[in-house]
Amino acid sequence: ILSQAFAGLGGGRVCMEAAERTAQASSQQRPSGSGKTIVTPVESFIVGASAGAVAKTVTAPIDRIRLIYQVSPSVPYNLRSAWDLTADIAGRAGADGLWRGHVATLWRVVPFAGVQFFTYHTVRQAAVDVESGGVFTSLSPATSAAVAGALGSTTATL
Repeated sequence: ILSQAFAGLGGGRVCMEAAERTAQASSQQRPSGSGKTIVTPVESFIVGASAGAVAKTVTAPIDRIRLIYQVSPSVPYNLRSAWDLTADIAGRAGADGLWRGHVATLWRVVPFAGVQFFTYHTVRQAAVDVESGGVFTSLSPATSAAVAGALGSTTATL
């Protein structure tokens, strides 16, 4: 499977071997037959960081238009003028103009989202792991999720 994926991406033998070593090491560290998928802290961070990057990349053009209206109070906002501004930026700077400044946003968002999800996932796992005496076993699932989310956001902000 990995060789087909890397062949499709044009990856070389070195990339494929590295991916196979990572998959083998990952499968050796995880107990089989437990019915649970164990996510390592690094995987949790990478998943959160990736999700944050994708979300910000998708919404970047909307954020750019919103920011222009925020710093230009003399320009009245309405949907038609926002659409015209989007077309104007795309016409003058190309589609890339809608993502201008996005790299700086990613430098802020990627670590924040990674730490936030890692903390949420770790606290949530501890909260619901009743078999090993979880930290928040007396709380309802919704309350433990809220505590995990609050701790995740607070940790990422620090």
